[in-house]
Amino acid sequence: MSITKPAAKPKTKPSFGQWFASRWCDHFLFIYCMWVFLTLLAPVVMRIGWVSAGNAIFFISFIFLLLIHGTIILSLWSKDNELFE
Repeated sequence: MSITKPAAKPKTKPSFGQWFASRWCDHFLFIYCMWVFLTLLAPVVMRIGWVSAGNAIFFISFIFLLLIHGTIILSLWSKDNELFE
């Protein structure tokens, strides 16, 4: 009597959604670190002579800072805030 192994299932390539879902934290950290690093690198880029690239980086960072600032101001002045009661 011989022992036989069941047939192995062929390995299938995961779909893009499965691949991305299993690595979403890595992607988020990469994008966030690049955003912070480019913001810090903008003055160096401008000093080298790439003023347009430096201005573009500062402009994108400025938009995000305005959005964050506006959200903080709105949350402070809302009627639900206990600081101003």
